[in-house]
Amino acid sequence: MINHNSSMKQEILCEARECSDRGLIHTCKWLAELGSQLNSSESEKLSSTILADEDNYEAEYDLYLVAKSYFDCKEYQRAFNVTSNCKSNKLYFLRLYSWYMSGQKKQRDNQVGFTSVDKVNNEELYKLEKELKANLPKLDGYCLYLYGIVLKELDFKDDAVKILVDAVNKRPLLWTAWEELIPLCSDVEMVMSLSLPDHWIKTFFLASVHNELHCAEEALLFCQRLKDIGFQSSSYLNSLIAFSYYNVRDYDNAEQYFEELHNAHPLRLENMDIYSNILYVKDKKIELSDLAHQVSSIDKFSVISCYVVGNYYSLIGQHKKAVRYFQRALTLNPRYLFIWTLIGHEYMELANTSAAIEAYRKAIGINRNDFRAWYGLGQAYEILKMPYYSLFYYKQAQALRPNDSRMWTALGDINITINKLDDAKRCFLRALSVGVVVGDTCLKLARLMEKSGDESGAEVYFLRFIEISASSISAIQGKDVYLCHRYLANYYLKRANYDSALYHAQKCCEFTETCEEGKSVLLQLSKLAPTAKPVNSWDNKSNLEEDYQNQSSIMNLTGDDSMM
Repeated sequence: MINHNSSMKQEILCEARECSDRGLIHTCKWLAELGSQLNSSESEKLSSTILADEDNYEAEYDLYLVAKSYFDCKEYQRAFNVTSNCKSNKLYFLRLYSWYMSGQKKQRDNQVGFTSVDKVNNEELYKLEKELKANLPKLDGYCLYLYGIVLKELDFKDDAVKILVDAVNKRPLLWTAWEELIPLCSDVEMVMSLSLPDHWIKTFFLASVHNELHCAEEALLFCQRLKDIGFQSSSYLNSLIAFSYYNVRDYDNAEQYFEELHNAHPLRLENMDIYSNILYVKDKKIELSDLAHQVSSIDKFSVISCYVVGNYYSLIGQHKKAVRYFQRALTLNPRYLFIWTLIGHEYMELANTSAAIEAYRKAIGINRNDFRAWYGLGQAYEILKMPYYSLFYYKQAQALRPNDSRMWTALGDINITINKLDDAKRCFLRALSVGVVVGDTCLKLARLMEKSGDESGAEVYFLRFIEISASSISAIQGKDVYLCHRYLANYYLKRANYDSALYHAQKCCEFTETCEEGKSVLLQLSKLAPTAKPVNSWDNKSNLEEDYQNQSSIMNLTGDDSMM
């Protein structure tokens, strides 16, 4: 393992140097951190190898130093102009990259308000695309990466995928090219069809892309492979594992990984946005407040800091302040994946539905695999009483998250609205089969079955709702229990199950809403079965899984998640 690690570390650090020379600072940082977390006993051999350079640009070294200094000072136009007659590949990439960054800078400078980011705003992109296309056969891996992101921003997605795949085949350790490829992958089948290099870094890509495609269980398997080949100490890998647990809503494990990562690297800002999401979902105001103060003290005006502070204000109900911080984050990075969705959520809280819809659409424009944005659009159109629009968007969210009970429950609700009751039943049954059993879903299903005349099915889910409510600490969860007892008291009375009827009639008398009906049933029971003893019917019922299977067979419910 030591020799293997030494070989990987040598490869990583050589590529980090190449990326640093070309101004690809984020990839350089990623590789340097990855390399520093691998052990090597061959430091002398490593240092001598790293000094070697595969691009012979000594004759232009003085020109390179001038261009690189301009680039580092963000004087991109000067860097572009000074390299007009360059000959080496390294300088040619620096020239084109300066051209691209100059256009990006102009785009940001001309931006008016945070919502003015269009798909193609960089006026230099078309010229740059023409230049790159003319020299395509001579482009190295770095220039192919640049060509790929230009095509991606021009919305030539298929061409961008092809070029980025060529880039990673030429430069397997060029991680930024892999990252650009991830949001272009629409499904797992597409990922497996790509002609990717047989290199260990491909496993990092597969773990990341499976996470983005909401296949977290598979992502965790790839993470384990990376641990096995020596990356168990990698902060990036541990954040990837935490993100996988977050995607499957295992918030306890996700929080534990992020907490350990934060304690080990307290100045590290990467992924603290996801950590703040977990604290938000778990309603940990104090912990989220501490995290917001910590990230702000490191870099008050970073994208991550604005995101975390915005999450904190959202959690304590100050939604206008939350929007302000999220907008600040967008100003710093208009293509930050999660921000648009969160702005949409905040506008929904502020009852500004039209602004929420605009934000959700922008989120989908950046990443069509963002199920939260599709789900948000469904909620927005449901509020606007446009149920068929809402149905479409909920279906898009469900297709991305077929094992998320929330998506199926939303589909069930909207099918009730448009009076497709059989479809609603199927959705609620699916919701109960794929996720945590939620009392509210049981109650909705029971009412549907009652309405459709399926009395035995209604009995099963009314009883299940009572059981869940009894074990819940939430008063809201148990507020409709009286409806269940009222139905069950009459149901068992009709079927001469007097002991169960007596139990539920007595329960009805505990609620103001059903007290009179409970007394009426008790009066009938005193005449029909004066010796009856109260029995909780749930004690004699089969478990929910068996009842679900019975109901599923009645509804012809199959395993096809795209049945509608």
